[in-house]
Amino acid sequence: MKINRVEIDNFMAIGQATLAFDSKGLVLIQGENKDDTSQNSNGAGKSTMVEALNWAIYNETARGDTGDSIVNEKAEKDCRVLVQIVDDAHTYNVIRHRKHKTHKNRLMLLDVTNPLDVIDLTSATDKSTQDRINKIIGCSSDVFRAAIYYGQEAQIDLPSLTDKHLKAIVEEAAGIDKMQEAHAIARAKHTAATRAVEVANGELSRAKFSLDNASEHGKELAIKQSSYDADTKANVEKLLSGATEYAKKAKSERALAASIPATDLEAELVTLSESIVSVKDENEHLSHLISASNEAKSKLANLERDFANKKLSAETLKGKLLKINDEIGTSCGSCGHVIAESDLAARTALLKSDFASKINEAKSVSEMIKLSRTSLDKSIASVDEYRASMTDISASVARQSEINNQLAIYRTHVKNAELAMSSAIAVKEQINKLKESANPFGSMIVDNQDEILNLSDAVDAAKKNLEAAQHLETIQSKVSDVFSPSGIRAHILDTVTPFLNDKTARYLGILSDGNISASWSTLSKTAKGEIRERFAIEVTSNTGGKSYRSLSGGEKRKVRLSTALALQDLVSSRAAKPIELWIGDEIDDAVDGAGLERLMTVLEEKAKEKGTVLIISHNELSDWCRQQATVVKENGMSTVDGVLNIDRDLGV
Repeated sequence: MKINRVEIDNFMAIGQATLAFDSKGLVLIQGENKDDTSQNSNGAGKSTMVEALNWAIYNETARGDTGDSIVNEKAEKDCRVLVQIVDDAHTYNVIRHRKHKTHKNRLMLLDVTNPLDVIDLTSATDKSTQDRINKIIGCSSDVFRAAIYYGQEAQIDLPSLTDKHLKAIVEEAAGIDKMQEAHAIARAKHTAATRAVEVANGELSRAKFSLDNASEHGKELAIKQSSYDADTKANVEKLLSGATEYAKKAKSERALAASIPATDLEAELVTLSESIVSVKDENEHLSHLISASNEAKSKLANLERDFANKKLSAETLKGKLLKINDEIGTSCGSCGHVIAESDLAARTALLKSDFASKINEAKSVSEMIKLSRTSLDKSIASVDEYRASMTDISASVARQSEINNQLAIYRTHVKNAELAMSSAIAVKEQINKLKESANPFGSMIVDNQDEILNLSDAVDAAKKNLEAAQHLETIQSKVSDVFSPSGIRAHILDTVTPFLNDKTARYLGILSDGNISASWSTLSKTAKGEIRERFAIEVTSNTGGKSYRSLSGGEKRKVRLSTALALQDLVSSRAAKPIELWIGDEIDDAVDGAGLERLMTVLEEKAKEKGTVLIISHNELSDWCRQQATVVKENGMSTVDGVLNIDRDLGV
């Protein structure tokens, strides 16, 4: 992967610049500060072009500038940096804006492989777009600043890093971070495989449970089938016994009916009926006489009740006459007048008149009673006389009743015989139905047997699924172990360490004439002398320093530069996407005059390997760097001249 070009607008010191970073070899970048000649090249903006690269890709600068602080102070707006990245067959433009009149603070990612068909890969959020950019670059900002961009502000002090931080950078530089992702994927697959084993175990348990239930159900059905057959047999025997009893009863009732001469009795009954009918007129006349007698009785009873009422009224009036004086001071029952003594005469006369009237009425009714009683006696005598003269049919009626009783008994026996026979026939039909009916548990047993076969197949299938799941779980477990920290990652780190040691020794030998040594290690001794896993860079000096901390500032810069160059070599040899670029900012401060020539020789070799090596320096290094670029600051804005400067391609 390579950085093709960088377009800068109003970023920090630079007003506008378009720079080509691809295949430029070894390039010296110097500066000229026309706004402050006392600083010479300092403050011109030499580091700004690589800071722009870092900011566009990672949204950060080595010096920690954030937000609007990266916008050129003179322009105050329209900050934009475009970085064009070539990754295999694809070309991408990463464009980051700040206070831009059109795009505000937007981050954009475009696929410009075909300039006539640009594909916008910008996501809905800057975070999602940044994730895509990181995948394209193939390394984090830490690795970029540790292995690609070594500068005054950007450098990461590798020997001072913690075990965890140093290990993370080396793992990413060596491409082992991909194995971390692989381990996470493998672990997730192992977890899924373990879960699949649990699921398969559960399915097998459920299948076995269902099969056991079906088998138990089959046993229950067999018992119920036998019980049903036994019950049916018992019911048939019971019904047969009942049918026999009904047949016996029918025979007995027929015999009893046959013992009664029903035909003769019916013929005799006809003759008796005819003789009884012959006295019909006599009975009708007798009925009329009886009705007349009853009417006379009713009339006499009514007259006797009327006489009693009138007699009672007369006696009541008589009592009032005897107690006439008691009415003084009482109210008249008719008009409500209070009766006085002066009223007694009139009151007595009135009561006597009413009493006489009631006596006369009673006498009249008494006479009528006498006449009615005489008439009743005559009517009763007529009934008795006529009844005595009537034909006597009592014997015929008695015989008729006797015959009817015998015929009723006959019919009862016949009916009982018919009912008994009907019951016997019904029972026989019920027996036939029982015999013909199929045992309902038979079909259930057949279905149960089919179910058991299917469940047996399901159990076998569940066993195979479990075996397959267990086999896959074993494989995934081993795969997870392979990509675990103690697996291939540890092995690779063990192989990486000699590579880093070899490269660091070479660069440090050049820079320090062999007086300083630095060793990358994955193991270290504790205060107790125990060996434990710990990633670190152990540094010693032949001139007295026994640790990195005890070195002088210049010696530390040599160690930092050597380890950074070694790490960059590791990125080139092992990283998933080696970046064909290396940037050194003021690295010549790390060496003396004797080591500078050797250092530049190393950088020349690295430029041939990487395609482009940019050396930013305020010192005169033109003897070693034939290609140069100059950053000139004037009137608050810097421009770039020299080999890196190109015309802007407005098409993309």
